[in-house]
Formats: sequence, C-alpha cells, structure tokens
Amino acid sequence: MLDIESSSLLDLIRSECLADNPGLDEQLREIEDECERSGKSALEVIENFGLFPRKDLLALMAQSLGTSVWTPGEDISRDIIEKLDVSTARSYGVIPVSVDEDGTLHLAILNALDYQTVESLRFVLGCDIVPLVIDPDDYDEQIDRYYPEFTENLSTCKSPQ
Repeated sequence: MLDIESSSLLDLIRSECLADNPGLDEQLREIEDECERSGKSALEVIENFGLFPRKDLLALMAQSLGTSVWTPGEDISRDIIEKLDVSTARSYGVIPVSVDEDGTLHLAILNALDYQTVESLRFVLGCDIVPLVIDPDDYDEQIDRYYPEFTENLSTCKSPQ
C-alpha cells in the first residue's frame, strides 16, 4: 500500500496531466507497482523513471496547494526556529520559515500533500498554517541544521548502583 504522500502525488498527476497524455496512466500504474515493491516514494520513482523532473513535481504540488516551494536561502531567525521544539519539527517533518503579523506560521513540510499532517499541526500549534513544499533533499539538510538530533553519549552515563 502506498503512503499518503505518494498516493496523493500520483492522484494529482492523474488529475492534472492525464487529459493531455492518455498513455500516462499505464506509466503511473508501473510507478505505483515500483513504489510498493521498493518502498521508495513516488517522487523518487517518478524522477528515476524520467517521467517528470523533480522541480516540476514540486511546483505541481505547490500549485495544487495554492502555495509555493521553499528553497533554503537566508538563515531562518532563532525566534522562528523556536516556534517548534525539536521533537515536533522532526516528528511532523516540518521547518518553520516565517510568521505573519497575524501569527500565521509558514512551514516547509516534507509531506505537504498529507492534509492530515497540516490539520494536526494547526491543532497542536494552535495557529493558522501555510504549508510550503520542500525538496526532500533540502529538508534533510535543513532539519539537521536547525534541529539537530540529540544523542547522548553512553560513556557519560552513570551506571546504576
């Protein structure tokens, strides 16, 4: 079974591109099968098949959400980063990018097509959310930059007595 993000992406491609390319449906079924066989995301498999470039897929996702693709550039201020703790940022796959004057939080979301994640974040954070699409490679780099994982060195732990 496909994950929500992959399923949503394939449905989006079908709805936006199938009318112009009737043979695309068969290719999308092959991609679906490969995702299930390999456990890879649809984004990765589509790119590997050479069907669409990644930047076009990200732009299509952003367009469908009425938002944009966030590409890391300038540093995000510490005030913005502190809007989320490490566990929330990592567990939901998000990076806060900016906050509007009205308190709306713009979040780069790894699985931006997963509406359940967006709705959960609205509830957990208690504010309006603007989801931004982010390239998974950029996400991996930026989450490690702004929210490094805490690993305790076991040699510094005291043994129970």
